[in-house]
Amino acid sequence: MPDINFAQVFIAFVVLLFSLTIHESAHAWSADRLGDPTSRKLGRVSLNPIVHADLVGTVIFPLLAIVGGGLGYVYIVRPAREYLAALGQIASLSELDQQVRNWKPFEPPVSGELSPELVERFAGVRQSIQAALGGQFARLAERVAGLDAAALSGRVGVRDLVAASRDLAKAVGDAKRAQVAALNEAGLSLAEYEWVEQRMYEAAGLLVSSLDIEALQAALTSGAERVELKRPEPGPVPDRNRELVAPYLDRLKEWLPLTWIGL
Repeated sequence: MPDINFAQVFIAFVVLLFSLTIHESAHAWSADRLGDPTSRKLGRVSLNPIVHADLVGTVIFPLLAIVGGGLGYVYIVRPAREYLAALGQIASLSELDQQVRNWKPFEPPVSGELSPELVERFAGVRQSIQAALGGQFARLAERVAGLDAAALSGRVGVRDLVAASRDLAKAVGDAKRAQVAALNEAGLSLAEYEWVEQRMYEAAGLLVSSLDIEALQAALTSGAERVELKRPEPGPVPDRNRELVAPYLDRLKEWLPLTWIGL
């Protein structure tokens, strides 16, 4: 909530009160000089603000304006600002993807088998992201857990995601920057990283839905109320993948929030 300087509000009120008083008094004086004594008979050729007050113009109309303005801010202005902020944040995340240096086409092995090297490089990227977040990681995990519980149907409310993006903007931005830096250090492309991620969680028996950033951006643009989550398609898991993933089972569970937000 924005800070309110009550001293400035009081000064503005006093200035407005006396400005309106002079304005109304001038109207009354002009009317009297031009031959209409009504205002003078009502005592309004005066700088006393009380004589210019009336129920409709001084009480009811300002109250309606205040209430209407407040409702307009709560239900129109604030949601619009949140949506625009969310769109801006999503756009900035997409721009960070362009900083990944490896854009070579990735051809997954026909066997679907992971290699020790790929597993270690993926784990290194995830560890770098978690380390960069520090204490923010626990907050991220808590917020994602609430969203995941609300998304058991495979869809999640756009308003919930907008609220989450507002609360976690710094954490998600820091995580994305850390991901890009770690991918570049490991020499991984986004396509390669995502393929390894899916194979590892598949081998661990953890089929996790994840947020599709492009789908969220489309939902925000179109005004949709809910957005579909990406759901991995289960397939045959090579025994070799299970062997390679076994030492990372606890870590994979710990990193689930990163998978959920598409990192």
